[in-house]
Amino acid sequence: MPATSRTADARSAGDGAPEGLATLLEQARAAFRSDQARVVEVCLEQALRLLRAGEPVEAPPAGGLARWQIDRVTAHVRDHVQEPIPVSALAAAARLSPRHFTRRFRASFGETPLAYVTRRRIEHAQTLLLARATPLAVVALKAGFSDQAHFTRVFKRATGASPAAWLRRQGAPVLQRACA
Repeated sequence: MPATSRTADARSAGDGAPEGLATLLEQARAAFRSDQARVVEVCLEQALRLLRAGEPVEAPPAGGLARWQIDRVTAHVRDHVQEPIPVSALAAAARLSPRHFTRRFRASFGETPLAYVTRRRIEHAQTLLLARATPLAVVALKAGFSDQAHFTRVFKRATGASPAAWLRRQGAPVLQRACA
């Protein structure tokens, strides 16, 4: 992944900051430019939670992916979150066979590639939901889910709440359906 000045700034600011932090900072900058103050606030809160959670920033564990492989895989997921992301595509980004990639991915991330992709899709959906201007069906598609029902099931399994309940917990108003 070519480092833009923004991603380079985000990475150097944290001196090895987690990839999630760099992504959140980028989202916050984009939201700030489009005057979505609530989205900026939530992104910054999530960034602080990531820092406090103590995500490992040291070298990957033995048997894990190299830093360049992690960067390429996470960039691929970020750039293709709306699309189907087969393990073979992630393995190709890391220049490994799918089987070897899956084993090394799990050693590095502590979860399967599918679990990681799903988690990133949910995080992306949460950002879209907080923007409040997008209908749930569109959020589902933009986050890479096949339909709204599938998205709602996966979202509830991941967060413990439906998208509407999650929004209420965040203090964000829930858009009501228009009555015809």
